Amino acid sequence: MLIREGEHLSVELHPNGRAKVPITIWRRGTEDTLAVDAVDVVSANARARFVEQLPEDLRVEAAQLLTQIAIEVMRHRVSTEAGEESVREHQPPAISPEELRRLAASVLEAPSVLDLVGRYARQAGYAGDGTPVQLVYLGLTSRLLERPINLAITGPSSGGKNYTSRVVFPLFPDTAYRELSGMSPLALVYSEEPLKHRVVVVSEASALHTDGVGASLLRGLVWDNALRYETVIDGEHVVLEKDGPTGLITTTTGEIDKELATRLWEVPIADDVEQTRKVLRAIGRAVDGSPTVRDESLPPVEAFVAAQQWLATEGSVAVVVPYATTLSDLITPDEVRLRRDFTQLLTMIRVHALLHQCGRERDVAGRIVATFDDYAVIRELVEPVFRGSVSSGVTAQVRETIAAVKRLVGDNGEKTITVTELARALGLTPSGAWHRARKPLRKRWLVNAEPRKGHPARLGVGEALPEEREALPTVEALIERDALMREATS
Repeated sequence: MLIREGEHLSVELHPNGRAKVPITIWRRGTEDTLAVDAVDVVSANARARFVEQLPEDLRVEAAQLLTQIAIEVMRHRVSTEAGEESVREHQPPAISPEELRRLAASVLEAPSVLDLVGRYARQAGYAGDGTPVQLVYLGLTSRLLERPINLAITGPSSGGKNYTSRVVFPLFPDTAYRELSGMSPLALVYSEEPLKHRVVVVSEASALHTDGVGASLLRGLVWDNALRYETVIDGEHVVLEKDGPTGLITTTTGEIDKELATRLWEVPIADDVEQTRKVLRAIGRAVDGSPTVRDESLPPVEAFVAAQQWLATEGSVAVVVPYATTLSDLITPDEVRLRRDFTQLLTMIRVHALLHQCGRERDVAGRIVATFDDYAVIRELVEPVFRGSVSSGVTAQVRETIAAVKRLVGDNGEKTITVTELARALGLTPSGAWHRARKPLRKRWLVNAEPRKGHPARLGVGEALPEEREALPTVEALIERDALMREATS
C-alpha cells in the first residue's frame, strides 16, 4: 500500500505487480471517496483520464500526487557498459525480455518505423505534413545515444507546435522525457528528477533563460552532457551535479537565444492556407459524429512503448556509419556551426539504424551498421532543416516571404508594401505574415522603412540572401564517392 497526502486529497495505491493497479482517491478529513479504478499509473495519459473524473478544483492536486507515485513506481537504474554502448537507462522489468520483445515485434520488425509513426499521428488527429512529428520521434529516441538531438519547433501562435511533440508522447515510456512549461534558472540542477538519457521538453522557448547561470547550465547539459554547479547551502560548500546525456526539444514563435540556437535544429511548422484547412478538417472530424476509422494494420500504442523499452534495456545502441567520412567530404565546410550540425546529422542516421537494428547487419565488434537507406530516409527529412541551419536561417519560408516582397515592390526596389499586402500575397492573415517577416527583418534581408514607432510597417527589400544550394549530397553522389574512396584505399 502506498499513500500520498495532499492539501485536500489522499491517494492510496495497492501495487500488485501488474501494469494497472487499484487506486483510491478520497477527500481528506471525510469518508467521501471520489474515485476508484485500476490505472496504469506510469502512463501520463492514463493518469490524466483518471483525474478527469474528479471535481475540477481538485484535478491539479490529484495529478501532482499521482505523478509523485508514478515517479516512485518507475524509479529506474542505470548501468555502464563498455565501448560505444555507453550508459543506458534500465527500467524495472515488469515482464521478461522475451515477452517484451514479442510485444514490440510489430514495431521493431517494421520496414519503416517512421512510416508507422506518421500513420499513428494522422490517426490521432495530426493534420498535414508529418515530418515534424517524425523528427520529434527521432529526437526522443536519440536519448539512448551519447549525444541526443536537440530541436526547436517554430511557427506562429496556434500553429500546433506543442501538439507536434505531445502527439508522440504516448509512444514512449514516461521515463523517456520530462515536459516543462517553464522553470527557474537553477531548477534542473536542484531537481531530484534524473535527466540521464532523457529529453527535456519545454513548451515555449521564452521560458528558457537566455543569460546568466541558468542559460549556461542548460547549454552545458544539452551539449556537454553534464551539469556542475558549486554553491553554498546553510553555510556549507556544496557541489550539485546532474549527469547527461540529455536532449532538448522546445517550441517558439520568435528567435532562440543565439548561444543555444547553435545547439538546436529549427523545425518549422507549415503555416499556409492549405495546412490550416487540413487542421480545421481534422478538428471538425473529431466532433462531427462520424464513425472513427481505425487503421487496423497499425500496431497498438503498447507495441511502440514496448519497442522503446526493449531498445533501452535489451537492444544495442552501438551504431557505426561506415560512410561518415565520405559524407563529411561532400559537405561544404563554409559554416562554423557545421561542427555541431554534422554531429546531429550523424546522430539522426544512427538513430534510424538503431530503430531498425533487427534488419541491420553487425560488424565484427557486434555494432549495428548503418546503411545508405538510413541516410536516404534522414536526408529526405532533414535536408530543408539542414539547409536553413547552415545558411544563417534561410529556410524555404524565408525565401518565399522575401520573393513575395520583391514581386510586390517591383524591379527598382524603391517601393514599400504593408504587412496586409504581404499577407494577401502569401495567402496568410496579417499576423501570420508578420510572423514570417520578423526573421528577415532581424537579418536585414527585409527592411522596415517606417521610422515611427507604433505605425504600420512599410516593408522593403534589404540585403541579398545567401546563395541557395543543396546542403546535403544526394544518395547517389554519396554511394558513388564512397565506392571510389574504398577502391582507392583497397
